[in-house]
Amino acid sequence: FESGLTYKMSLFQWRRFSFFEKETFAEPKSSTDSKVDEESDSEQQLGLYDDAFEPVVSHGSRGILVFGDENGLIRTMSKGGEVSEWNGYDGKIEFMYKLSSSHFLVTIGKDPMKNEPGREDEEHSVLKIWRLDQTDAQGAPVCPQEFAIFSPKFPAVPISCFAILEDFTQLTIGLGNGAILFFSGDLLRERNPKRQLLRREGPCVTGLHFREFGGSVSLFVVNLSSAWTYFTKRKGWPKDSIELDLEGGGDLKCSAITSDHQLVVGRTEACFFYDVEEKGPCFGFEGEKKLINWFNNYLLVVTDPKKSGGVGTQIRMNRFALSLYDIKNKLLAFQGHFDDVIDVVYEWSALFVVTKRKVYQLREKDLPTKMQMFFRKHLYPIAISLANAQNCDSSYITDIYIRYGDHLYNKGDFGQAIDQYIETIGTVEPSFVIRKFLDAQRIHNLTRYLQALHEKREANADHTTLLLNCYTKLKDISKLDEFIKTDSGLTFDVETAIRVCRRASYFDHALFLATKHQKTQLRLEILMKDTQDYRAALEFIATLDFFEAEHYMKLYGKALITALPSETTDLLMTLCTDYVPAESDDSSQSSRQPSVSQPSKLKKLRSLPSEFIHIFIGKPRRLKQFLEYVVKHSHRPSSTVYDTLLELYVRETVIGPEADDNETTSDAHIDDEKEPHLNQKIMGLLKSQQANYNSDHALVLMKSYRFEPGVIFLYEKLHLYHEIVQHHVERVDPEKIIRACIKYNDSDPTLWTYALTFFASLEDRDCTKEIREVLAKIDRNNLLPPLRVVQTLAKNPNIQLGVIKEFLIKNLQHENELIVADEREIRNYREDTDKMREEINELKMSAKTFQGTKCHACTSALELPAVHFLCMHSYHQRCLVDSDKECPQCSPEFHKVREMKQSMRQSAGQHDKFFKQLDAANDGFSVVAEYLGRGVINDLSTSIH
Repeated sequence: FESGLTYKMSLFQWRRFSFFEKETFAEPKSSTDSKVDEESDSEQQLGLYDDAFEPVVSHGSRGILVFGDENGLIRTMSKGGEVSEWNGYDGKIEFMYKLSSSHFLVTIGKDPMKNEPGREDEEHSVLKIWRLDQTDAQGAPVCPQEFAIFSPKFPAVPISCFAILEDFTQLTIGLGNGAILFFSGDLLRERNPKRQLLRREGPCVTGLHFREFGGSVSLFVVNLSSAWTYFTKRKGWPKDSIELDLEGGGDLKCSAITSDHQLVVGRTEACFFYDVEEKGPCFGFEGEKKLINWFNNYLLVVTDPKKSGGVGTQIRMNRFALSLYDIKNKLLAFQGHFDDVIDVVYEWSALFVVTKRKVYQLREKDLPTKMQMFFRKHLYPIAISLANAQNCDSSYITDIYIRYGDHLYNKGDFGQAIDQYIETIGTVEPSFVIRKFLDAQRIHNLTRYLQALHEKREANADHTTLLLNCYTKLKDISKLDEFIKTDSGLTFDVETAIRVCRRASYFDHALFLATKHQKTQLRLEILMKDTQDYRAALEFIATLDFFEAEHYMKLYGKALITALPSETTDLLMTLCTDYVPAESDDSSQSSRQPSVSQPSKLKKLRSLPSEFIHIFIGKPRRLKQFLEYVVKHSHRPSSTVYDTLLELYVRETVIGPEADDNETTSDAHIDDEKEPHLNQKIMGLLKSQQANYNSDHALVLMKSYRFEPGVIFLYEKLHLYHEIVQHHVERVDPEKIIRACIKYNDSDPTLWTYALTFFASLEDRDCTKEIREVLAKIDRNNLLPPLRVVQTLAKNPNIQLGVIKEFLIKNLQHENELIVADEREIRNYREDTDKMREEINELKMSAKTFQGTKCHACTSALELPAVHFLCMHSYHQRCLVDSDKECPQCSPEFHKVREMKQSMRQSAGQHDKFFKQLDAANDGFSVVAEYLGRGVINDLSTSIH
């Protein structure tokens, strides 16, 4: 409740309901009860009342109701109706309190002063603590503690009220003379607890209430004229206090603690609420208050209607009115009349009204029953408030909001209805509400609901689309700006919002969203396709990080170079060499840029220039500018860059300078006047060590555009020496042919053979000099057999025999020398073969005498057992491995011969290799002889056999 507010209202201003059902819970047995069958079970007659027992005090908690009478008798009643009793005091029981956190019962009553001689007939007040879960031999609860309230230091005064903490550390007694007696310590064990007077005199103390909240302990004190608060601790004595109200207090039993830890005090004119330090609101429930209490969310007020005015003569003298108020919802939940009300106790989720002769039970109706009452009267706000107070689940409360919204919708109050539907967001499918308000006349209400969906973060892309369509349909630019451009904390699908704005031609809003939320792709689409602001797009791309800039230049480069050829070319050149993002004016963009304060420590990223060449279609001058810059400033770009640049150069040598689209040819010529000669540029590029062009592709270009210096250079670079000679042959230039053969003789001597064939084909020219020079080189390099030379030259009838006489003589002499050497070698092989045959025969036919005296392995004297090999090597048997079947010294050489022989046999079967060698050899007979030596004939003979 808000502090300082006063609510003066008539009871008739509160809505009246009957939330409680009244029934008799206990009453004295009548004379006819003895005739009732013993098996009958009547909840209305539980044996609590009889002629010997009339309760004057009561309390209850933890499933037990406790009652006390003027004769010291205590009775308890369980939920099942079981009643037990014991004599707690010899005199009247004045107060009792059943602890809610344990089974202890605290009572204050009158007992004789047995321990003081001469005063045995006098009574004094005694506090007793009973343990209801333990009994003694007589069946009565154990009483572990009792002590006298008063002492000689603190004389006896009538007790008006008391309060005790649940942990038995503090007890306070209110006295009729206005004094307050405070006990501190372990009240459950100390036989004489320490006590102190907090207040010595004043008006009668009518109410004491401990307030435990947040670890602190406070004590509310009420007397007949005022109310105040003491601040205390778990141990020690209260010191500080605050006066809450000096204008009035309350009568006995007319104060209580609410569930919110507030003090409520009932006076004749109203009920007043107090916080721990200040006065709160009050409610004008008039009438003389006899009892105030608080149960759950209800304020219980018992008044004497005879003294309320106007109706006193119509009500019996001992009759009281009991009212239950729901303060939060401003309703009267119950009102009834009872005779001789002693107390009201709350237990088992019900209220028990204790009177002198009966106990009435007030059982609260269940929540669905209450709700039906509200629904019938369309009191939906109260139903919602009550459901929240009862901690109902969200689906139950949502159902009430839907009922309320439907009720208002059917009445035509669409504005209020949409407020209720907004409360269902998060639990009710939005389409249920949206369908109701799709009518054009209700678009404002629909807009409010969609706005709330976004505020509560429950909107999806479709809801965003619908909301923006509502704004655009209403042409509410201010709302659209508020939704999009203000930091209102709304959440929505940004891409959907951008799409809707673009569709409605709100390009500025779409661009704002794309910029604010860093939607790079969408921002560029708007600039390129919607607003066609190419310069802004290019400047934005220049602020992106390397990978994004590269991606979007590939995507939009063609359109940008068409609109801004110079600026786009410059950006592409930096992107492929030393790109650094430009400074951005957008705060949203600045957070994306990497730090470039130390560029030397960062690895530079470069795009592949070849990936942008297609962008320059129709822009040959810009392409040449781009490629030349990349070649100069980049480290070994790809071959495509060089190939394309070469093509631009050689193409220009044929057709002249080309103009870009939207550019005149004269402009191209003016720029080219400043460039060096194209031939020099082409050859410089071809000869550059850094040039990474494709030589084959470059050769095709040079030949296609008939650039002879480039062709010769590339032939030489590719080692295509035959093509160089062929090039000169096609131009019939003997001098260059001879010069080329000499230049490339070391690399390819066979060029002389090609030159000989060419000169032999020239029948109309005298090439004697050139033929003799060629024959000298062929003879020196042994390139052709004499027969082939004679056959080649014989095709030209103009060549005389004298031209090749010297060549033939030298070759015949050389052949003779070879024949003599071969015959000598044959004789030597025959002699060696004869000697081997004799040795083999001797081994086969005659005995072999072994005379070795030393082991050839360990060089020790040879001893038996010994092993002798036919190669005349001898060994101790112990010096040989068991697997040795051959002489260890001779076996390596033998294995080598055997492997050579096996290899020769294998190669003899490789016919493809044989024919390749035969085709490539100048002397085919030598190849055949070699294969015969490998045993080809032997293998063939074996196969035939």
